[in-house]
Amino acid sequence: SFNLNDKLAGFEADPRRVLDSQASVLRFVSNQRLTPAALRARPQQAKALGFWPRARLHSHMFRLLFRPSVALQRRLDDRGLPEGPLIGLHFRAGDQMPQHWKDPPRHALEELDEFLDCAARVEASLGWSNTHLILFADTDLVLELPRVKELMASGKLTWPAQTDSLVHLDRSPATLTVRGLLRVWADWWTLAFDADALVLSHSGFGATALEMGPERPAFLGKGCVPA
Repeated sequence: SFNLNDKLAGFEADPRRVLDSQASVLRFVSNQRLTPAALRARPQQAKALGFWPRARLHSHMFRLLFRPSVALQRRLDDRGLPEGPLIGLHFRAGDQMPQHWKDPPRHALEELDEFLDCAARVEASLGWSNTHLILFADTDLVLELPRVKELMASGKLTWPAQTDSLVHLDRSPATLTVRGLLRVWADWWTLAFDADALVLSHSGFGATALEMGPERPAFLGKGCVPA
């Protein structure tokens, strides 16, 4: 097992130190992208395996290796997503749930308006009709925002979360994470594979959903620039 968190430069400088291991299975722990450096270090082997060059390799590998558990699939089936195009929004405030985890501030709550404006622009640019929004956020305080209330009352916006299951996978205490774990994965899977377009925060939650899912329009909510 190789713990390479925040050690991308070291891995890129000498990837063979890891790749020449005689272990039958290599387990990487990393919060950075090691795949390109690994494939470049073994170009012939990567080509022989069909890994290089290949568009959306991580998405291909994820779907090859993983599928929802029975419990997760049941949760997804019960979600009852609306008909028509679906725009998924992920909004990360960061520091608005101190009773559930500690995190630096990311986005002020009022910035959610910019995310919703971006979603409206995406919908208009694609010429979609009967479009719905599904909002994933790390705080239920978004439900108090007037615009969110209005969109939910009209049926335009769905909020699938429950307050007691709002958890941060690597920051919440284990007792809380266990309670919300299934809901978090259902949210991530919906964002990754059920949303037809994305409006995202700078966050691994949204970034991995974008990368593992199919190719589709995706934007950062701040500035509404392509993700």
